[in-house]
Amino acid sequence: MERRIKSTHPEKLLSETIRRYDKIAPLYKNDSRGRIDEDQLYHLEKFVKLLGPPPKKIFDAGCGTGKDISYFSS
Repeated sequence: MERRIKSTHPEKLLSETIRRYDKIAPLYKNDSRGRIDEDQLYHLEKFVKLLGPPPKKIFDAGCGTGKDISYFSS
């Protein structure tokens, strides 16, 4: 059941977006998809090797649980 935001005021839109993300954040935190399994670890390590020697830069668009950026920043 989707509810649309009716306001077009930028500050209200931003605060409503943040409120909605804050509401679902615990679901992402407790989601097992946020844990890296052996298969995912293999692909992450392979990706890092393909980037070549340090220093490396990766842009993470922030779409998901954050498990990849957690791995890359460690």
